[in-house]
Amino acid sequence: MIINYNQLKKQNNQIDGIALNQLKNQWLKNRIKTVFNILDVQIARFDFQLQLRKIYNNFNLRLEYYLNGCFNQQALSYCYNYNVNQILISIKNTFIIMQTKTLSLQEECNQGLQEKQQFTYQALEQAQLIQNQQCNFLAFDYTSTQILASFGTILKAYLFINEQLIFISIFQITNSRVTCIENLKQCNLFIFAMLNGQIQISSSVGMNQGKYIQKLRDHVSPIYHLQSNKNSDSIISCDDWKVSFFIKQSQAQYSYSYTNNIRICAVSFNEIGDKLIISDYNKDIIALVKRGTGWIKLQNFHLGKLGHGISFIGNDSFMVQEAFKTLGYYKFVNQGQEFKRQRELKIQSYGNWGSRKFNQRYIKIKQILINKDGISLNFMKIQDDPYFVTEFQLQFHDSSTQVALNENGSYLVTWDNFTQSIKIYKYFD
Repeated sequence: MIINYNQLKKQNNQIDGIALNQLKNQWLKNRIKTVFNILDVQIARFDFQLQLRKIYNNFNLRLEYYLNGCFNQQALSYCYNYNVNQILISIKNTFIIMQTKTLSLQEECNQGLQEKQQFTYQALEQAQLIQNQQCNFLAFDYTSTQILASFGTILKAYLFINEQLIFISIFQITNSRVTCIENLKQCNLFIFAMLNGQIQISSSVGMNQGKYIQKLRDHVSPIYHLQSNKNSDSIISCDDWKVSFFIKQSQAQYSYSYTNNIRICAVSFNEIGDKLIISDYNKDIIALVKRGTGWIKLQNFHLGKLGHGISFIGNDSFMVQEAFKTLGYYKFVNQGQEFKRQRELKIQSYGNWGSRKFNQRYIKIKQILINKDGISLNFMKIQDDPYFVTEFQLQFHDSSTQVALNENGSYLVTWDNFTQSIKIYKYFD
């Protein structure tokens, strides 16, 4: 509510000279009562209401003092405007104080809510193994009981049982460095992407002997992103310029490819696999949607900022890390015919350069958005479509750190160059 004190004074001056003092007195009483009644409704905290009513009663006493009996009619007419103005100034100052206290209360409540909802990832000391080679990528399997780590052309497999980490095997499946690993969520398979643009599908059983099920080749550049949808029937792979779509039936087969004219910065695939969003170095967001068995370009939206991180947080909404300390919330509207920016979220940001080796990701079951800048892994809990953000951060010593989360976000695996060890972190709410 905005109280126009100048307007109140103007109305008072208009009444002066054309109305009797009794009418002016009643008008002033009614206006002050209205102001305080509105404030009383707006301020819900009981102790604030008591203070407000006390101030109102004091004003009433002052009014009675000014308007009835302390001055004769001529004196009252002479000093009336001065007294009214002083009372209005007092009301204004009181309202400012009440606004300040209300904002302070709101911040206090938000702080309490943030502390109540704070979460952390804490290292499990019994789940750490020294690995001196440079790690290129990490991934959990769908059951969260097996972890794969890429060390150049070598893959290592670890068993994660009862919060214990056990090395089980080492094997080589290719002569090219592995750049990405993705598990197929509804079957016991892994997908590996290579520096030479090749994709290989292997079973967790066959991996121990270095065997593979299928090889795919649709890229001539290094692949930096792999993702499958919830039902594992669609797979995407992405290099600097091209996104390829594959359909997984008895075997994976090529379906469609989209080549961007500008270098790709980040991509995200929605849960049911019918929408893809891309941010590029032209500061655009491109939306592709599935139509039948093919894909079409739905919209090209000029963001005007580099979308360092981009991630679906549902089938029809997504978050973009637009700039330092800023997330943009977008939603598909008009029955999915276009997307529009809904709001902006301010966050505690520790860098605005996303890591291409860790695409921004949303863990639906825990409502946590994760992104990685140069040396930090940032966790943001986004709730209520999205309204409230709490944040947690893990700091590392350099940007070579590799990280992966299991399917429900309960465990995080990392490798960093400083400790040269694989560590498991556990989620605590």
